[in-house]
Amino acid sequence: MLGLYRLMAKEHSFSIGLPDNIVYCTEFLNTLERKLENDWSDLQAHTVCLFCEQQAETMEKMYTHMEETHEFDLHKLKTDLMSYICRELH
Repeated sequence: MLGLYRLMAKEHSFSIGLPDNIVYCTEFLNTLERKLENDWSDLQAHTVCLFCEQQAETMEKMYTHMEETHEFDLHKLKTDLMSYICRELH
């Protein structure tokens, strides 16, 4: 599992923090896999929610959808992760 995280971070610049800190790791990876396997050719330039099939024309609209519908604040998560990493490094 750790190798997958390293590959995602190195090859795709996709990092979600330390693997040991992810509570729903399997569910997260299954969701990503399911979304990546779908044929997204009909989505054009829309973004897709990480939690449901909702589409939005802009990332700001998607951030609003995820926060209001799923109580998931990506901006706060990024800030919290960065704070955590900085505390651990210093």
